Parts: sequence; C-alpha cells; structure tokens
Amino acid sequence: AEEIRRRFRALNIEWSGRPIQVSASIGVALRLADESAEQLIDRADIALYAAKAAGRDKVIVASAPIDGSNHEPLLTRA
Repeated sequence: AEEIRRRFRALNIEWSGRPIQVSASIGVALRLADESAEQLIDRADIALYAAKAAGRDKVIVASAPIDGSNHEPLLTRA
C-alpha cells in the first residue's frame, strides 16, 4: 500500500497546461479468521477515513476490533 501511495505522489500530471499534485489516502485491513467480508471492508473503510483525517497522502492499517476477543489474522495466498 505504501508503494502505491508513493507512486501516486510521483506522478507528473498536467491539467490545462498546469501541473497538479496527486496523492492517495489508503486504508488497509488484514482479514481476521472469524471476520465476514463486510466487517473487513468496514475496518478498511475506517482506516481510509483515518488516513484522510491524518492529513491525507497516508497509509493507515486497521486495528483489530476492540471486543475482548483474541482475533488471529487469516492469511491467504492469492
């Protein structure tokens, strides 16, 4: 995610003959073993809004839900 953010920042884009700066705010979440797709997306979305609130052009990794359970990340290979 950090590499994607850096590459966006490095883009040279012009609009109406003027250079514009491009940035990306990214929220990342690692799927937990007992987590639904909706819960995963919700945590990534919260991380995205945290990245924007932190000044944009940031990558924020979502924390595990705070509900007292001991969640383990579910690692899968693409």
